[in-house]
Amino acid sequence: MRLRKVLLAVFIPVEFFPGTTRQLYQQFALTISFAVVISTFNALTLTPALSSLLLRQGQEPTGWLAKIFDVINRGIDGMRAGYKKALELLTNFKLIVLGVFAFLLAITVWMYQTVPSAFLPDEDQGYLTLPTHECRGFLAHRKNLP
Repeated sequence: MRLRKVLLAVFIPVEFFPGTTRQLYQQFALTISFAVVISTFNALTLTPALSSLLLRQGQEPTGWLAKIFDVINRGIDGMRAGYKKALELLTNFKLIVLGVFAFLLAITVWMYQTVPSAFLPDEDQGYLTLPTHECRGFLAHRKNLP
């Protein structure tokens, strides 16, 4: 619940930022805020009610629903076993993992320092040129105007 309050406290004020910052982040901030509100409503009302129906003691699904749950449970168990094997493998090669991490961190620092990060490029002169095309005879009726 605290996380939801923090997210709302961070993203709702973006709506009141002035200028370009507001234009860039307004839709993102409002989307996140509404998603958090809907998620909070769901977590406090609908999920407990649904959980009480699905998690009754001694209730085993039957028929086609049992087959679906079996497939899902096997998939979850397979992912859990694969994750465990990956962790066991990576813990055997701690120095290599730390070396890869340090290498990627160094590349990130190098890119942060070399890639330009300006919002507007230096070449921007502050004006916009748009080509226009008129239909044939568009100015013909204006030739006689004073």
